[in-house]
Amino acid sequence: MKIRRSLVLTALLSALAVGCKDSTSSGPMVDGRWYGYASTSGLAFSLSLTLTQSGESVTGTGSLASGVYGGTVTVTGTHRYPSLSITLSAPRYYPAYYRGTLENANRIVGSLTGSGFQAVGMILNKQ
Repeated sequence: MKIRRSLVLTALLSALAVGCKDSTSSGPMVDGRWYGYASTSGLAFSLSLTLTQSGESVTGTGSLASGVYGGTVTVTGTHRYPSLSITLSAPRYYPAYYRGTLENANRIVGSLTGSGFQAVGMILNKQ
């Protein structure tokens, strides 16, 4: 009877461990500092972000700077490896959205849309 209980308990714990697997464990997380640079319609700009990941949730802060605008942004979004989807919010501006794919632990290839951006390609590199 003890052996049977032990086997049932082992099977139950194994099932729980598989069910609780972190969905991001199969690839790198996006924690850290990221920097990107792009230009569109003659306007150059840079994006600098500090991101924190917990499970699939991504939060952070950063700055978006150009000759016209320079200011801080707050970041919210999700990372389901390899896809990253974040919203950049700044006071008095419409949100901008960055959608990208992690090529490796140090490089995200994506594009910026919204708030005047129209699918502007931008590579973010980990600092």
